[in-house]
Amino acid sequence: MTVKILSRVVQAGAAGYVLKDGSRERVVAAGRAVAGGEEWYSQGVLVKVTAWAWGETALPPDVAGLTEREVKVLQLLARGDGNREIAEVLCIIEVTVK
Repeated sequence: MTVKILSRVVQAGAAGYVLKDGSRERVVAAGRAVAGGEEWYSQGVLVKVTAWAWGETALPPDVAGLTEREVKVLQLLARGDGNREIAEVLCIIEVTVK
């Protein structure tokens, strides 16, 4: 999983991402979370995005097409902020973040 793939997933409007090696229980938990209006990302995805957000890895050139705002949303998501917190930081409504 790369930041490039995650950025495409987020741009497409996905509310979660489950890695193919996830257990049946994790897939079910992800499905329930997303069906309940939450977001859900596999831990491996979050680890990689967090490393990028904290500057431990560079933004891949393939993601260069993201706007500054989209990059900021990804960074805040990687930091662990939820939709409400991201909306507050960016001074936008929560629906826009989703």
